[in-house]
Amino acid sequence: MDCEPPFEEAYKTLLKNPYGDSEVDYSVEECELPLINLSRLSCGQGERDKCINEMVNAARNLGFFQVVSHGISKEILKNMIYEQKNLFHQPFQKKVKDGFLNLSTNSYRWGNLKATRLSQFSWSEAFHIAITDIPGIKDDTLSITHGDFCAITMGLHGVPRDLRPPHSDYHS
Repeated sequence: MDCEPPFEEAYKTLLKNPYGDSEVDYSVEECELPLINLSRLSCGQGERDKCINEMVNAARNLGFFQVVSHGISKEILKNMIYEQKNLFHQPFQKKVKDGFLNLSTNSYRWGNLKATRLSQFSWSEAFHIAITDIPGIKDDTLSITHGDFCAITMGLHGVPRDLRPPHSDYHS
């Protein structure tokens, strides 16, 4: 498909010699993403601090976590998924162009072009859309959906603005 990044072309050397100079165990350890209930942010200060600490630790250690009781409607989530699918199904050559949808430079990323071993291989693509980019997005539906989503997440008890739990070693 023309929407897919050219992984095979970019990684053909790695795919021909997947083990590089030495054999390495490429097994992947499975783990469950932490599930964090954001309603705890409305509880007392102690519970709020625990919740924030859990988010900081999950982000630091895994890079990801799941949230429930976030206050985002099913309609907004459904619209977000729809818009994300549309975005990723755009032709690859269109996604890599500077100024695509009026987004900041380097908003679109794919793979790891610096990979020298198969263990560094990344079969992924991502859009990093800054909050400041949202008003300027050229696609009205995408802009509105992301705007709605951000308005709600920014209002989640101030947490996105200040994820520094008290008495932690976390530094922004």
